[in-house]
Amino acid sequence: MLKLSKLFFAIISIATFFSCTTESEKSSPVQKVKFSFSESSSSARSLEGEAASFVISISQGEESVYHLESLDIINVGGSYLSEELTLEVGEYSITDFVVMNENDEAIYLTPKQGSDFSHLVSKPLPLKFNVSTNDSLTITLEVIEATLGELNDFGYSSFSFEIVDYLSKGLQLYLPFDGSTSDYSENGIELTENGSIDYVQDRKGKEASAIYLNGSDAFLSGDALIRDYKEFTLSAWIKPSTFDVQYTGIFGQSPGTFPAINDYLVLYTTRSQYHPRNGGFGWTLFFQDNTWLDARYLYKHEPGDWILITSTFDGKVFKNYINTTLVSEHFVEEGKMLGNDYKLLIGKTYAYPQNPNRVNVAYFEGAIDEYRIYSRSLSQQEIYQLISK
Repeated sequence: MLKLSKLFFAIISIATFFSCTTESEKSSPVQKVKFSFSESSSSARSLEGEAASFVISISQGEESVYHLESLDIINVGGSYLSEELTLEVGEYSITDFVVMNENDEAIYLTPKQGSDFSHLVSKPLPLKFNVSTNDSLTITLEVIEATLGELNDFGYSSFSFEIVDYLSKGLQLYLPFDGSTSDYSENGIELTENGSIDYVQDRKGKEASAIYLNGSDAFLSGDALIRDYKEFTLSAWIKPSTFDVQYTGIFGQSPGTFPAINDYLVLYTTRSQYHPRNGGFGWTLFFQDNTWLDARYLYKHEPGDWILITSTFDGKVFKNYINTTLVSEHFVEEGKMLGNDYKLLIGKTYAYPQNPNRVNVAYFEGAIDEYRIYSRSLSQQEIYQLISK
């Protein structure tokens, strides 16, 4: 017979910090969410020295927001506090909740509705909760010892799981620049270093963990990467030294002569005509049906700061983000494809400023880190995870 002394309450405390930037009204309010639990039953066995992490799944409607996400926890005065998650304001459901020990073994969990042990708790999973702009929100989950039965007795059909790195899904190029220009995606793309490339501190102060391009002859080149893409994402941390030179290349697949066919792709920095010290970014991209999109957006700060720029295309909408703020979006007729056979360029741009006899060549001056290209469109939630890495 199961004794109720096996049961204790885990207090999940969601500490919310409202964060809404004024850079764009299009960005959604978000909350920094922390999870913690502490014993509230004196008869429960002490957890001190056992609990090492939570494994949690969170969904919003039919969409999985976090799937078996592992969160490290620390003991603070007898209570357990997890690392932060970031959630937009809205309604969510917790669908899995397991407390793990240092050996990655389940020691406590919340049973699911309809399982053999669901009657032992008043609120089996899934448990709905709402993230709002309130200062704080507390959700109470009840957990029971995992040793009471097999995992399927708790409603977990299979918990022999592998934590999936979803940020590697569709990853075609990944350049962490940790002392080399090696590609750490599964493709292992070989890039050629041109000119003088230096290694400098990254945004976290780690030495030799970002590249610095001098703005005169330094760039990376390789075989064409974007070919027949229905979706894509480009994301990179950059630290421009100046915005004085227009069309300096962050990404390009374009020819060195004026193109006979408009099928090129270029991402560049540009200068603000209204605020000369400030700059911006722009895309000129041609789809394979020879239609095109020119997207420019302003960066409101002076050069010399690290920022995360991310551009996504899901087949319908082309979006640009600075850090996690959506700064522009452009709707595109569905069914268009991106791609060509021109060489991939990072740090150098061939641009064609409406002059058939002129090719503008410009080099990026500044630091670049964590350079990623995907064959899929990342969600804003995934961009939140990129900025926290």
